[in-house]
Amino acid sequence: MRVLNASVFKKNSVDVNAAIVGLVLAIILLPLRTLSSEPFITAIPVSLGLACLSYLVVRWQYDSATELPSISASLSKASTVAFVFGLGTLVLIAQQAHARTVPFLLLASALAAVILVQLFFVTDEAFSPGIVLAQILALSVVVRFASLYTTPGFVGVDSWTHITLYTQPIFESQSLDPLAEVKYYSAPLYHILVATTAQWLGVSLRDALFLSVGVVMTLFTVTIFGASRFFVGERWAVVAVALYAVADHVVRWGINIIPTSLGLVFFVAIVYYTIRMLSVPARLRDYGMMLFFSVAIIFTHQVSAFIALVLLGVATTVQLLFKFGHGQTIFGEQNRPVSEEAVDSWSLTAVTTLYAGILVVNWSVTPFADSTFIEFMPRLLEFTVSQSAGFLNLIDSSSPPSVATPSATGSMAQYVAYFDGMGYFILFFLTIVGSLVVLHLRSRREAGLVLVAVTAIMMVFTFLLPLFGIRTFIPSRWYAFMYAPMAIVGTLGLSYLAHRVTGRRIVVGLVIFALVFPGTMLMAQGATEDNPVFPDHNIRYAYTESELAAVYTAGEIDPAAGGLVYTDHPYKTVFPRSGSYEAETIRFAEDGSLATTGVIVYRPLQSDGATLFETGPDSSGTYDVPQSLLCPEDGEKFYDNGDVHMCRTPTTDG
Repeated sequence: MRVLNASVFKKNSVDVNAAIVGLVLAIILLPLRTLSSEPFITAIPVSLGLACLSYLVVRWQYDSATELPSISASLSKASTVAFVFGLGTLVLIAQQAHARTVPFLLLASALAAVILVQLFFVTDEAFSPGIVLAQILALSVVVRFASLYTTPGFVGVDSWTHITLYTQPIFESQSLDPLAEVKYYSAPLYHILVATTAQWLGVSLRDALFLSVGVVMTLFTVTIFGASRFFVGERWAVVAVALYAVADHVVRWGINIIPTSLGLVFFVAIVYYTIRMLSVPARLRDYGMMLFFSVAIIFTHQVSAFIALVLLGVATTVQLLFKFGHGQTIFGEQNRPVSEEAVDSWSLTAVTTLYAGILVVNWSVTPFADSTFIEFMPRLLEFTVSQSAGFLNLIDSSSPPSVATPSATGSMAQYVAYFDGMGYFILFFLTIVGSLVVLHLRSRREAGLVLVAVTAIMMVFTFLLPLFGIRTFIPSRWYAFMYAPMAIVGTLGLSYLAHRVTGRRIVVGLVIFALVFPGTMLMAQGATEDNPVFPDHNIRYAYTESELAAVYTAGEIDPAAGGLVYTDHPYKTVFPRSGSYEAETIRFAEDGSLATTGVIVYRPLQSDGATLFETGPDSSGTYDVPQSLLCPEDGEKFYDNGDVHMCRTPTTDG
């Protein structure tokens, strides 16, 4: 089993100084918990402090690398057999339940734990990277496609938009004219790929989406293996793949398949080639592949392209810092081993310059809000800063109307929120440890610092800017991208702890990690948009057969005589996006009375589940509203399929 040998570490203590600074910063940030109960605000300082403290303790008490204990060959074979049977059982559960239920997710988490235990404790002689990678991919396929094929229609909101409103007209017209007025006119790769697959295979657009982008989203995680191999051995590189494959937002974009999903695929490829060009001399093929994936991400998704620009900008900055000697001043001496080949110090500068040029040209011709994308976004950012910026200006739900009760209240709501974030907090802990290890390493230092720096900057866009009310950059889209460098650096931290801490403690710690991390990730809100584990607290972004039947029927019977129907969010989003009918969200007045008049579409989830209602011009919340208020049994009904009802509110004339 490959371990981190003490000879690869530098003699200076920049890592120790950084750990001390991190510990002090964590202590300074702890009082934020008195200002907000948001889990990420209260838990990140704790994770930061524990990681820095753990690193200091391990660094001082355990000064030599050790081997992990191993399991017998027979037990290793038995675990593989158990995995195969468990995977078959997983398929049967999804088939029988027609959904990814809690038993499905628990078994999937257990199978992921089996994979991690194999990676931690199987002997070198019995370990086969190919077999374990095949297990990870097989589990990824079942976890994602069980959602895709048991969910009627699509998962999410934007997937309906991109397939029904954009891709279908492209498929029917055999041209990009349907995108002429939207920003995807300059980023049509996702839509072209799905439409082309449907035409070539003779399948529906839904199946074409699953068989093209869906398959790629399942298999692309192996790219993490190649990127991790520049820092760790094969075993720990496979660990990085496992951590990334089960991460909640990576699973999210594997079931809610939109241009972000395809952009994520290209981004991870760019991460690999960035690390490669910082680690070994770049060849013409490397430049060609980097150019290919850079152009591909630009023509796929604007947010993904911006995130890639952040990565390349950070990589170029770090490379130039070391070229001109500033890196050595900041991080200590750069003792590159004699065995390492010289790397072109200008390689990424050329790539980043070309990428930025192509991006600017593309955004300059991208239509957006009666302007171009590159003109509109700075104005939007300026408006957001002037109107919404403010410390702790978070999105909060308003007080519930008197006729309704909040869907999620009390301590249980806090527990669910922490459960949803626990997987991230664990990965963040490992990433901090891994970042300190990067500062301590002598080899692959520039590449490691790029991953650490880009993670930190992504956290600014994901957490810090929203903390001040700036959400222009759509922070929820950044998580899956941020997980790529975090998985690599976090695995470096995990391997450091595993080979430094001795005795029973590390064995127990790794087993607990294998049991807890996959489960918290696979059952988190982001990974279960199709069928949340906590339906009273987390919104379901998928619909039943009867709910979709009501949507399509609305387009046939025209219940509002060409007007609007009113229902909850997100149910209201599927009406116009499916091409059926225009819909808006039900609103309550300040006194708690129902302020919506007209045709209401009621579904049981509005009375017993997490659905959003408006309580003012800029406020909303998840509430349980009784059916008797929204659609009483003795009221005027247009439609009733047993689950979904369309009725007119009593206060409406005619």
